[in-house]
Amino acid sequence: MQQLTHRFVSNEQLTSFIDRHRLRNERGMVQVASGVNEERIAQILKRLMRLLPEFSIIGSSTCGEIVQGQCYSNSVALQFCLFNKGTEVVVTPLDEMTTQERELNLSFLSGASPKVAIIYVNAFSVNPDTVIEHLSAANPGCCVAGGVAADNGQFQSAYTIAGDRILKAGSVCAFLYGENLHFSVDSYQGWRPIGKTFTVTKAAGNHVYELDRKPILTVYQEYMGEHIAEQFPRNVIEFPLMIRRRECFVLRAPIGYTHCQSGIKYAGTVKEGDKVSFSFADVSAILASTPEFEPQPNVCTLTFACAARRSFLRGRMSEEVERVAAKTSAIGGFFYGEFSTIEGKTELLNLSTTVLQLSEEPLKRSCKKTTQQSLPNSTQALANLASKASLEHEELLFSLQQHQRALSKSSIISVTNSMGVITYVNKKFEQVSGYGANELIGNTHSVIRHPKMKDRVFQQLWRTITAKKRWQGLLRNRRKDGSSYYVKTVIYPITDASGEIKEFVSIRNDVTDIVTARKAIQKHNIDTLTQLPNRAKLSRDLERTPVDCVAILDVKNFKVLNDYWGVNHGDFIIKAVAERLRSCCMNYSLKVYHINGAVFALRPLKPISTEAFRSQVLRIKDALELSDIVIDEHHHEINFSIGIGASSKRALAYAESAAIEAKNEHFITSIIIKTEDAQANNFYFWLEEVRLALQEERVLPYFQEVATVAENPLPNKYEALARIQLRNGEVVSPGVFLNYLKKTRYYPQLTRLMVGFAVRQSILSRCPISVNLASQDILNRETVNYITDALQGNPEAKIIFEMTETESIKDFNAMNRFIHHIRSFGAKVAIDDFGSGYSNFVYLVEMKPDYIKIDGSIIKSICTNKNSLHVARSIVDLARGLNIKTIAEFVCDRETLVTLTEIGIDYAQGYFIAEPKAEITR
Repeated sequence: MQQLTHRFVSNEQLTSFIDRHRLRNERGMVQVASGVNEERIAQILKRLMRLLPEFSIIGSSTCGEIVQGQCYSNSVALQFCLFNKGTEVVVTPLDEMTTQERELNLSFLSGASPKVAIIYVNAFSVNPDTVIEHLSAANPGCCVAGGVAADNGQFQSAYTIAGDRILKAGSVCAFLYGENLHFSVDSYQGWRPIGKTFTVTKAAGNHVYELDRKPILTVYQEYMGEHIAEQFPRNVIEFPLMIRRRECFVLRAPIGYTHCQSGIKYAGTVKEGDKVSFSFADVSAILASTPEFEPQPNVCTLTFACAARRSFLRGRMSEEVERVAAKTSAIGGFFYGEFSTIEGKTELLNLSTTVLQLSEEPLKRSCKKTTQQSLPNSTQALANLASKASLEHEELLFSLQQHQRALSKSSIISVTNSMGVITYVNKKFEQVSGYGANELIGNTHSVIRHPKMKDRVFQQLWRTITAKKRWQGLLRNRRKDGSSYYVKTVIYPITDASGEIKEFVSIRNDVTDIVTARKAIQKHNIDTLTQLPNRAKLSRDLERTPVDCVAILDVKNFKVLNDYWGVNHGDFIIKAVAERLRSCCMNYSLKVYHINGAVFALRPLKPISTEAFRSQVLRIKDALELSDIVIDEHHHEINFSIGIGASSKRALAYAESAAIEAKNEHFITSIIIKTEDAQANNFYFWLEEVRLALQEERVLPYFQEVATVAENPLPNKYEALARIQLRNGEVVSPGVFLNYLKKTRYYPQLTRLMVGFAVRQSILSRCPISVNLASQDILNRETVNYITDALQGNPEAKIIFEMTETESIKDFNAMNRFIHHIRSFGAKVAIDDFGSGYSNFVYLVEMKPDYIKIDGSIIKSICTNKNSLHVARSIVDLARGLNIKTIAEFVCDRETLVTLTEIGIDYAQGYFIAEPKAEITR
């Protein structure tokens, strides 16, 4: 391929140029950039057709011409591309082609598709975006470049060229074919948004009528000045609209008014709903970002630049043109928009410069970045200042609007004046209270005050808010029908610029269900069989008192006794032991708890040394074992395994661990003490085991079935459970090492590994798989990113994330963001261990889970403890009202399963249902 360029001066010089280069017998394509009137260009075209019958001619009118790095006006630039290796070109007016002609032209050369399309569109008669959409649809994979015909800045009419024809409407295109044809397209912009972001609220094609529901002409007058109509669009073309399209920004320059004079016509489509802003460019930044093209042999280079870009850069446009076109001997012109194929997608650009290079040999990258630096200047600083201020304002406004909508939908809101008279209530207030806004506005909140609320509460409330401080608390209100409801309330005083209180804003959340359920949970603190406080009560007491010691007493061989003599006989023994313990502990300032079965706990009522506590526990043990328990004349010798835990935060966990070891020791020892210092050895042992298991891929996923129990069968699910194969071959569950692991960097690795196992198994088995997450997982950015990638990359996976409650959730904002994010990928959320603490019911409000897993301590005693049954039924009823599915864990026998079925549980999980397995078989 060979390139020759010529700036037309006269017919004689054109003829001499053609003869000198012996073009009459060559074949190829002529590109025409014309700044002259139709009559003059018609003469030139006829001469070209007569002298060069084997050449195809295409072009358009321009707003300036480019010839070998020089800018001209009212001139004619000609480029002659000579094809040497079989490249073919078809030039045709697209709008005049019949379907048959289009199919013929686009499939000639044995069905080949065009590789490159050079197109010129008259935007005064047709929407350029519509043209390239049709062109791209008909020719997928074809590279498109070209321009929107211009008319020397008059914005009245333009023309395109096909052969010796001058077209006043429509578009023309040159399709290039050839196995040896190579091409590259580069585009350069440099504009950036400035000021407010608008939403296009009324538009059709490339006509825009409204921004943010305001007439667009009004918007231009407000932001550009009252006198823009005098020279529109020349006086605003340097500030085009910027639209975000996928990952790039697209500019749209105005080219005139619509026919009705109520809108603005742009050089490209603007759609309703587009987010747009005015844009601005810094001259030095644009020029600094423009690369310099180096010459290449046998390459034809075409330049398509925007008229508005030339207007903006003014005299410095020649600097950019020289870098792009001087060394490449390129020709081109200035247009009202440019076409460029960016990452396989053809876009209509404005205020850009596009460079198309063609060759019949492989192209090498021939441009290099300039070394010129863009120095800061006052214009740049003002643009940054305006953009930053506008962005901050929009972000703040958007955030406030989001908060207002969220609060209005989920919370009960009212506003009063400084005297406490209601001036505003939202719909939620009306719905919950039963009063209409007209009944509330003008009154005080005494209209909903419940008579059982103490006067001192409101006196303290009023003292707080009139002191310009926030007040929060729980209030009991009365509805219009006389029924009561509870609200968690926060009242904020709002002051004016002088600091005087102007009004009060009250935000309430209806927590009636939570308060009701909490009362039921409080009854669960006492064990029905022994009338002793239970394990849940022990956990809370340990949190509230500065006691570092706990003892666990387990009756040895109680299971054998219970199996032989029966459950009723066993219950008598448990009650007898409870009475003896209660009596003994009165002498030592100890409190006794019934944990489960024949397991009891002792807690000092005040701080005591570990050794002194051990001595007291041993004396109690000796006293209990001194005499038999007699039931129905049967004597039962009672012995205990004892574990003592000494820790400021984990005394109960250490005690339970020690008790298990003591029980396993049988008669070797009856008491084991675990302290934080002793646990350090275990910590390092398990740290090394887990580290090597992760490194050597000895972490194994097990899956336990979660079976449907509901009348209307639901699809079964499985829970993913981590197991580690130790170096000696033993497989252990995380209960022995997880508490140690959570303090190390290996815990997030284990979580991510289990998530990956769950995703793969869900796809393989086509079953929902649940996987446990702790609050620290949700705060780990790498873990959250891993979860996001796993869900996004495997949309067919059905994953349920169980939020464990062994550690309270403190950052509900992070939790809610995470839950909203994973739900967008189809994942679901469950609350684990529900009923083990007061905070559960707050979780229902904050997390809105899909599933509740009722704590095993409730389920295990549901057949023997009426309180457990009542609590479980309350939780199921509450969940059903909130449209949440319930899961019972630790289902270990048929009697428990039958009871759960009767109260309406949805799913059951436990060893009676299925043991954890390494594979899912269906």
